[in-house]
Amino acid sequence: MKLNLILVSLYFVFSQNCLASEYIAYFTKSIDKKTIHHQHTKVRRIFGPHQKFALLESNKSLDDLRAILKKNEYFKHLSINSQINLFNEKELKPILSKQKLKQVIKNKKVNGYWWQENISLKKAHQIYQGDDRMIVAVLDTGVDYRHPDIAENIHTNDNEVPNNGIDDDNNGFIDDFKGYNSYSAGGSAMDDNGHGTHCAGIIAGNGKMTGVAPGVKILPIKFLNNYGQGDIAKAIEGIYYAVKNGAKIISNSYGNPNSNEAFLEAINYAKENDVLFFAAAGNANNDNDLRGEYPANYHLGNVISVGAMNSNLHKSSFSNYGQLSVNLFAPGETITSLDVNSGYKVRSGTSMATPMAAGVAALIWGNSPELEPENVVEILVKTTSKHQSLYPLSQTPGSINAEYGLKNMTSPSKLPIPRSSIMVQEYILNSETPYQNNTNRPYLVSKANVKMMALNFTKIDIENGYDYLQIESTNGKVLKKITGRISGGITDFFPHNELIIRIISDHSTAGQGFEINKIKYVVDKK
Repeated sequence: MKLNLILVSLYFVFSQNCLASEYIAYFTKSIDKKTIHHQHTKVRRIFGPHQKFALLESNKSLDDLRAILKKNEYFKHLSINSQINLFNEKELKPILSKQKLKQVIKNKKVNGYWWQENISLKKAHQIYQGDDRMIVAVLDTGVDYRHPDIAENIHTNDNEVPNNGIDDDNNGFIDDFKGYNSYSAGGSAMDDNGHGTHCAGIIAGNGKMTGVAPGVKILPIKFLNNYGQGDIAKAIEGIYYAVKNGAKIISNSYGNPNSNEAFLEAINYAKENDVLFFAAAGNANNDNDLRGEYPANYHLGNVISVGAMNSNLHKSSFSNYGQLSVNLFAPGETITSLDVNSGYKVRSGTSMATPMAAGVAALIWGNSPELEPENVVEILVKTTSKHQSLYPLSQTPGSINAEYGLKNMTSPSKLPIPRSSIMVQEYILNSETPYQNNTNRPYLVSKANVKMMALNFTKIDIENGYDYLQIESTNGKVLKKITGRISGGITDFFPHNELIIRIISDHSTAGQGFEINKIKYVVDKK
């Protein structure tokens, strides 16, 4: 009996070690299966923008397979096809009886719709409510496109005959009548979880429940199953579909703690096509400057990372934050929206804050269609309602305001330091590019006769999770720790006139380091 158990165990271990893994290879030009065929590798499919992505199955290690693929002159990089999940929201769902929820929907009481007043939605809708020229994709678990509060707002592909198993319009996608199901590689994006429907309702609910932009069209894309699980390849296919079918904004309420080069390529494809990519910061109360959450932490200019705030105008206890990595906040706690089977539900999370911010961007852009994507982001950030409690938790200490966004009206800053006391000076300091492996190198920032100082980074590129950039006092106290790629931003004010920026790296991949172009400071008047 013992011998049989040992043999079974050995077989299990051996078989596990021999299981093939899925990888995503990216090439600089369109490819076909023949060009990358190898005896140890199965090409599952060629997919994505310009057919440059290949989903591979191989029992080779990442490094070994990369070495093989390098023989192809058009090969660029190889990534693991990692799993993606919805954020954990189990402890965030407030308990409401069905009768109480019906009262919220009917009377639109503050407990379920506090966010509408907070973002000044009623005044915004007196100006503009969105129109069907603006398509917002919801990349999620799908959308219940039969829900009476959103059915009229679903983008429909009239050239496709539903459920006949044929690509009627020859667009490369089968049965994409009401959005697309990239999880199953075919069919419309009906929701079997509820999460995506809730997010879509926040953006464009247009019935008993009114969303941020009730006039826009929703393009539902299902890349997560009914358990909220998917993978990078399915997300890439979803992004490709969104861009190809006219979406100008993509709402993304999911995450993974690891950066992925293939995923980054897909988001860059969206950027090249002037598409904004809103991403949830995460629900673990983490500092995303120190521990990345992806796709929210990708450093591309079209990625807007969104944290969640509550009705007390504070960061929600669960919400991730990051002075350099999170762009702004939006209401995300106790949010009433749509649910599957024509229902309604209260949810909390950065998953709710993200479509809310995407909805305000849709209002701004739809009302001023001549704007470039970067102008939309600039207005969205500039017109946030400033809250001192959010400083220094994001790049702007504020939350979205639909009325201010449409009016392009800046709200007063509520910084802990009077604006009149803050001075700005050009200060150029760059690290080695790239920095060295196995290094512990300090860089000094010094300004005489000041009592506090903040640093403006134009770039931070540190190997995520392995290398670190530390801001220290001259006596060695660590004031802030950063890892990953961040496009830049201004730090908190530190009560010092000298600061050390230290790069600490291991033996593996080195990033490009950092760049500083100016400092802000407060003069010591003593």
